[in-house]
Amino acid sequence: APPQPPLLNELVQFIEDHYHEFKCLKLLLDTVIKYICEFLNSKGGTLYFGINNDGIVKGTDIKEYEIQSFRKKLYDSLKKFVPPVDEEEVNVNFVPVYKVNNKAQTAAVMPNSYVIEILIKKPSWNDLFFTNYKECFVKRSASINQLKTKEIK
Repeated sequence: APPQPPLLNELVQFIEDHYHEFKCLKLLLDTVIKYICEFLNSKGGTLYFGINNDGIVKGTDIKEYEIQSFRKKLYDSLKKFVPPVDEEEVNVNFVPVYKVNNKAQTAAVMPNSYVIEILIKKPSWNDLFFTNYKECFVKRSASINQLKTKEIK
């Protein structure tokens, strides 16, 4: 069966763990970059914007024209990672959020509201990745940590 579309205020069918990170914030490039770096430095995973920590779909507001611009800025930043990250390694999906009308038993798309799903593939080699700001982040038991120079060595 195809995955269910995200429904406003509904619980998703999976939990936040080492491979899934929920964020209920505005979509900010700097935040996304840190999490992508962290997932690259672990075993890969998926970052979701528009789902709160309890796994409830809230949606993230983003206008149609902002989507392309976000995508371009993201991939430009990934090229500046050390080592550079190829577009094939990070897949970004903007999944429309639906609102259920219980009376009519229907669901309608909410305008400009998305769950943004960012899939980060597990790198095929064990290099440490650094962001375009030369920072290094790792995932440790579902929290984000910036590595200090001595830890990197």
